Amino acid sequence: MIRRARQSDIEELVKLNRNLTTYHHGFDPYFKSGEEDEGVHRYLQAVLAGISSQIFVSEEAKKVTGYVVARIKKTNSCQTPETYGKLSQLYIESDNRNKGVGTALVKEAIQWFMAKGIENIELFVHEKNPEAIKLYKKLGFHDYQKVLRLDLE
Repeated sequence: MIRRARQSDIEELVKLNRNLTTYHHGFDPYFKSGEEDEGVHRYLQAVLAGISSQIFVSEEAKKVTGYVVARIKKTNSCQTPETYGKLSQLYIESDNRNKGVGTALVKEAIQWFMAKGIENIELFVHEKNPEAIKLYKKLGFHDYQKVLRLDLE
């Protein structure tokens, strides 16, 4: 079942976020590895409290098994339209992957963006995360910009 997150889900969302960063740390040490972060707790609470943001969760047997964050952001002054949708932090527990849960979460977020009048949605996906890239492309996302990074160490 896909539904909007509630304040009572925060602790489970923090745990899932920890799993997400650990997963990403496996292919990029830039990400923290399962560390507790009070900032994540505050961030998730702020997203839930916002009128321009939403968290959608997947639930199985009354347990949150995945989530995605959807936020409406303002574009730069030289871009149109003035706002766009931003997807982030899609994570599904490993036992629930490849069962359509990620697709359902993203589709729910897309419907929410459409209801808010948003014309386009952007997201960042790590190039070493082929499963996520495949999911997003299957849903119609396409390459738009490329992010480059220079490590100064």
